[in-house]
Amino acid sequence: MNVIQYNTMKNITFIGMSGAGKSTIGKLLAEQCNFDFFDIDKLIEDESGTSLPELIEKIGDEVFIEKEASIVLSLKFMNNNGTVVSPGGSIIYSSAGMNFLKKNSKVIYLDTPIEEIKKRMESFDRKKRLIKLADRSIDELIEERRHLYKKYADLTIMTENKTIEDIINEIKANFC
Repeated sequence: MNVIQYNTMKNITFIGMSGAGKSTIGKLLAEQCNFDFFDIDKLIEDESGTSLPELIEKIGDEVFIEKEASIVLSLKFMNNNGTVVSPGGSIIYSSAGMNFLKKNSKVIYLDTPIEEIKKRMESFDRKKRLIKLADRSIDELIEERRHLYKKYADLTIMTENKTIEDIINEIKANFC
């Protein structure tokens, strides 16, 4: 287990695949630590007035990655009061976006097994369209992203066989 010493930076960013639990864990952690919570996918949907799958279909992968990074780079709420951020899984394709998040928060990678990701993706109420999936299998996409998530993570949490409470307690022990 990676242990990170707490410092004055109280901002936390979750990274990982769609279905890894970024938003679920992020919301609960923010509530328990009395932090603000921001879901980047929700901000993009609110700004565009459409769902993410529809927006991605309309503008394409590369333009969506630029839009996602632009939203991240415009974040003004990162402060010492405590903020939890849940960007989309494709934010790792933007080095500018990820460098901003690393500079302004502790980045936690929720490393979830491929089979669990696939299972959760099947149960989404609406199908999410995954960036950069057109030319590879879901397994290849997850492996490609896993490398990038690990590159940017300050802390990697293996989620297999852990409850949401276990994960939150591990994070709270280091950050709240």
